[in-house]
Amino acid sequence: MAGESTTTMSNGLLYNKMYAITEDAIDTSNGHSIDLSGYKDDKVVIIVRATLVTGDSVLTIEAGDKSAASQGDLDIAFGDGVPSTQQVVLESARFKDADEKVTISWVGAGALAGSIMAINRP
Repeated sequence: MAGESTTTMSNGLLYNKMYAITEDAIDTSNGHSIDLSGYKDDKVVIIVRATLVTGDSVLTIEAGDKSAASQGDLDIAFGDGVPSTQQVVLESARFKDADEKVTISWVGAGALAGSIMAINRP
């Protein structure tokens, strides 16, 4: 997807240490990309906080172009009128493209507002 919004990667590498997490606004029109270059082991937690959901919406974490991509996309549903916070832990071999990015897109009948966060997992 060209022109997607960049989702900030927050650090979370050490145990027993507090880290600030950057919340980026959900961009349903352009989707998001998360740049994993420079992160060891490429494990990431994605948290989506949907504060307004009108109509059913689906977040799709798109399969990358590496060997594990054959497992396909990962879809996470957000139901009509049900604000929620959902998280997923990714192992990037399935989702990372050759440019070291993970791409997220949205489809749905209504509006979705809230925030998306990405945290490097130890």
